[in-house]
Amino acid sequence: MEASQISGISESIVDEALRSGADDVAVNGLSAITRQVRFSENEIDIFNSWEQTYFQLFLVKQRKVVSTTIKGTKDYRDTIKRAIETADRSEPSEDYSGIASKSSARNYSTRERRVSDSILSGYVREGIDAAISNGGKKSAGSLYNTFYSRAVVTSAGIKHHETGATYYFSIRCFADDIRSGHAVTSSLKRTDFRPEDAAVKASTLASAVPAPTAGEEGRFDTVLDPMVVAALVSQVGSMASAYSVMSGFSCLAGKIGKYVAAPAVNIEDDATRRMYGFRAFDDEGVATRKTRIVANGRLKSYLHNTSTAKKFRTRTTGNAGLISPEPFMLSMGAGRSSRKEMISELRDGLYINNTWYTRYSNYAEGNFSTIPRDAIYRIKRGEITGGWRDIRISENLISLFKRIVDISLEREHLNWWGESQTPCTVPYVTVRKLNITRSSDS
Repeated sequence: MEASQISGISESIVDEALRSGADDVAVNGLSAITRQVRFSENEIDIFNSWEQTYFQLFLVKQRKVVSTTIKGTKDYRDTIKRAIETADRSEPSEDYSGIASKSSARNYSTRERRVSDSILSGYVREGIDAAISNGGKKSAGSLYNTFYSRAVVTSAGIKHHETGATYYFSIRCFADDIRSGHAVTSSLKRTDFRPEDAAVKASTLASAVPAPTAGEEGRFDTVLDPMVVAALVSQVGSMASAYSVMSGFSCLAGKIGKYVAAPAVNIEDDATRRMYGFRAFDDEGVATRKTRIVANGRLKSYLHNTSTAKKFRTRTTGNAGLISPEPFMLSMGAGRSSRKEMISELRDGLYINNTWYTRYSNYAEGNFSTIPRDAIYRIKRGEITGGWRDIRISENLISLFKRIVDISLEREHLNWWGESQTPCTVPYVTVRKLNITRSSDS
């Protein structure tokens, strides 16, 4: 569906909600066509495609907040009626302070054109072949190509739309039944899309690790792959949401101006970069911008929508979520070292390719655990001496970031469904004395 159509329907929904008694209304409309190429055992298994169209309705009546989704382009009047009835039965929100009244955002349209199914299959084949050429015996993963139209229309008179395209490739390579490596790549433009780069990295990681054995407990200087760093930076981004702070689910609460990381660490959110995760405006229609979350190790800012900004007596950062502000595209600043140098400097440590199953025992304190997966190297005197499995990282988020002692010059832009759903541009990092426990009794 064209952006103009999405915008028109969104405007009609806003008008109907106002006629039904709402005071403030915001509608986020999205129409997207996605194609998926899934593969395993070095062969393409499935080629899927699907289309989705929905409208996220946010309305307020007498400070009573309701959010719901209208799927498809069916008659929306019944949904609005039910939303108004829900508002009438609800209590006023103490946290709601209005939506944006103005915006400097600009509409955006991609120049990308739809490519054939055979071209997408060809990208997958190139990735599989590159993995085989670099030591991968078996590969599995998915490629996604999405074209979308998005619009935001509000009762405050804001009306913006954008169209875009994304390309995404995730590959897990196996050197045998137990040695694996994982890498991803993504792009807004076909000309910048290189699945073979991810395949080479994943297969090289898998083939370089010796047969893994059960790991040991202890504290180890550890080089973390960008896959892991992205997961950790995503946690910082989520904790930086003003809503997380207000709700008691953030270890960054009350720490503006204080050290929450090593002085070399800089983290920002900036969805204006023309990379996977780009968006011209947030869910209120406010222009996105660069926000420094951590500057030289100190917490600089939370992420805000209009309501949370008024609560904190500041300005919106262009990160609405209408209920909860959220990061859109995170990055951590580069250092000066190379990955090779960082590994060579480990006297008695680890290299970890990836993690999943991140769980918090205490959000307010930042105490969490996460399970390393894929390539885990045991490093002694700068050389790979073995592979590990069955370990867990048991840490405190702020303490971990404060113990970063080295950062690579090279960075990767990535996200994946498991642990880093927010797109991130991140380096390799070395963490001093990372706490390792066992993840099983084996």
